[in-house]
Amino acid sequence: MKTQKLITLLILLFFSFSTIAQVSVARNHLKKPKKVKTKAFEKFKKSTTIFVLSNLHSKEEYEKILNEVWTVTPFKVVNEADYNYKDYYFGDYSIFGLATRSYRYRGKYGGLHVFNQSYLKLYVFNTKSSLKEIANDNKTEEEFLKNLKKVKTHEIGLILLNSAGEFKEQIYNGLTREDIRQIIFNDSFSTNNTLGYFRNNLQKINTLLLEEQNHYLLDSDSNPEELMKLSSDTLYIPEFIKNYYRSSIYRLPKDDSLLKVITDDFEENYDFNFKIVTKEIIDQKILNKEPIYYLRFVSTNGNLFTHIVNAQTGEPIYRQYKKLSFILRKKNIKKINKAIEKSVKKIMKDKQKAKEKAEAAKVLNI
Repeated sequence: MKTQKLITLLILLFFSFSTIAQVSVARNHLKKPKKVKTKAFEKFKKSTTIFVLSNLHSKEEYEKILNEVWTVTPFKVVNEADYNYKDYYFGDYSIFGLATRSYRYRGKYGGLHVFNQSYLKLYVFNTKSSLKEIANDNKTEEEFLKNLKKVKTHEIGLILLNSAGEFKEQIYNGLTREDIRQIIFNDSFSTNNTLGYFRNNLQKINTLLLEEQNHYLLDSDSNPEELMKLSSDTLYIPEFIKNYYRSSIYRLPKDDSLLKVITDDFEENYDFNFKIVTKEIIDQKILNKEPIYYLRFVSTNGNLFTHIVNAQTGEPIYRQYKKLSFILRKKNIKKINKAIEKSVKKIMKDKQKAKEKAEAAKVLNI
């Protein structure tokens, strides 16, 4: 990856640990959440949301998507080089910014390991204690901001990004915080930090925020009516699945020979139509608002989240969470196939029941 220089930026390298199936709205992302109804959320609803995003795409490209799908608050896109949290700390603002938490550590037996989690995080500043001091005439806003060292926030939601293997290898070999800042804002460090994925994730989180609903990270569920459509529609699979797939006990080289193995595994274990295409093709179909379904997944720190997404709405129609799992296997394909089969049976059974009920009502009316 090419590393470019960053001028200035606040990156949040502190956060309450979260693992997420791409989108979350909750105070605690690892527990069954209660309905989002906090002072922080009320503050968010009255705010203007400042988006601080990757430099790989232009401000105009982001604004086009935001104008189409972000309705929960007014917004402004700010280039990371121009972003200074002190400009927004005391105002009616929320921040939706790109961030990461990455470090190396020694395991139980002395081996070197990498922890990495990258995400887009939505939060408001926790200014309660700051405002109290100012109200008591202990400090002015200017004095407080000048000496502010620790920034407290209230997390509203986040979108987990699937860090690429190359980025994790760089962390393993040693990176400074400055290196990490440069990479996440200027390089393709993630498989799902593209405009199309951004649009779909934003659609989902915007809906959750409008409806004041939580989205639990560790749920596995499906939408039978939508999933049934895959019995005749095509499932699009991103080519980079080869970096997260194992067909047997040994992982094969991450090249076209593995794509052939993956294709064979799908043909053997998936009874419906599918296409393996580049992520650019999927991304463009999302941006074109095409009525397709695609496979989306995140593998992070021993957690695997597998989704099938409606590209028009951004709504996951299938969610599968697996703890202590790093890669996709044949059994993941089989689970998806089984879920579609169950959906078809359920919908057909429901239709038959509805038909019988209508016929019975008709007889009674006679």
